[in-house]
Amino acid sequence: MWPLIRNALGALVLLLVFGAIAFAVIAWRPEVAAIAAPPTRAGFDRKDIEQGAALAAIGNCDVCHTAAGGAFYAGGRSIPTPFGTVYATNITPEPATGIGEWSEVAFRRALRQGVARDGHHLYPVFPYDHFIDVNDADAHALYAFLMTRAPITAPPVPNDLPFPFSWRPALALWKVLYLRPARFKRDPAQSLVWNRGGDDPQHGAPAGPMASVAQNLARVSDADVRAIAIYVASTIAAAPGAAPTQAPVALLAATPAKDAAEVFAGACASCHSGAPGAVAIDLAHSTAVNAPDPRNAIRMVLAGIMPSPGEPGPMMPAFAGALTDQQIADLMSYVRGRFGHGPAWGELIDKVRAIRTGQEKS
Repeated sequence: MWPLIRNALGALVLLLVFGAIAFAVIAWRPEVAAIAAPPTRAGFDRKDIEQGAALAAIGNCDVCHTAAGGAFYAGGRSIPTPFGTVYATNITPEPATGIGEWSEVAFRRALRQGVARDGHHLYPVFPYDHFIDVNDADAHALYAFLMTRAPITAPPVPNDLPFPFSWRPALALWKVLYLRPARFKRDPAQSLVWNRGGDDPQHGAPAGPMASVAQNLARVSDADVRAIAIYVASTIAAAPGAAPTQAPVALLAATPAKDAAEVFAGACASCHSGAPGAVAIDLAHSTAVNAPDPRNAIRMVLAGIMPSPGEPGPMMPAFAGALTDQQIADLMSYVRGRFGHGPAWGELIDKVRAIRTGQEKS
């Protein structure tokens, strides 16, 4: 019996040793040599810097890498995840706390493989699994733009992640499972514009996290915005014919139509009637009203919509203090029935209460 046990233990030890060696091979990444000093503006073509600015806007880089009230691209913004909080890093060309010592080779590796200059793995809240498709010319333009920003001294904020998520080598296993080589292949059957991507009355106004994306896209060239639009439009199935603005009687019958209609008339109709002269979108074209889930619409009614300070954007007052949970639930049912193109929303009163009290479950 003992020889069998000894042989099994020996095999287990060998398995652990080989497993540790294999993991070390997978996880280890070499350090890329530091450059002596960040490149100067004179070292880059002006057009590359301008193209990099447009690409940074498309990628929404400033939003993720700028803390509230902080300097642009200096990091510090908290990014909540299901595993804990990750804090964005400083990507200004400051040598000690930013990327001022990074060569373009190191920058491209981080962009596409999620590995910092010193060899540590980056968390995929930095979406290198998407940036892996960025070509060399665009990566160079981004590098030119970031390296010509004002250097800011801003030490990294420690991430708030429990073990084992705080152990960066474990990210190598995530990459084995999810990080794939560049997936984009130019489609010869499509135009160059399609391959590049990529106030309309038929669409809603951006709010919430999408508002900052729209503000950044406003600074992007018409050509790139059009390329994005052409590509995205090609992936969407042909839209059905215009749906009637009035829902079937069966949907409206399930709502306390009179009271909800009066609330709508008093609180919403002056902006959202869809009639000529109305100052906001027709709710028949609202993404939130036509979504399968009512939570976004409920949040907007409770909290309202305010543009970012100093930026143009839609504004809607908050009704949390003016309407009861039941009134908001009835209003949501009425709006969905009158303007929406899908089936009635269910459990509205429970969802309103959960969102108002912060008890909502994702």
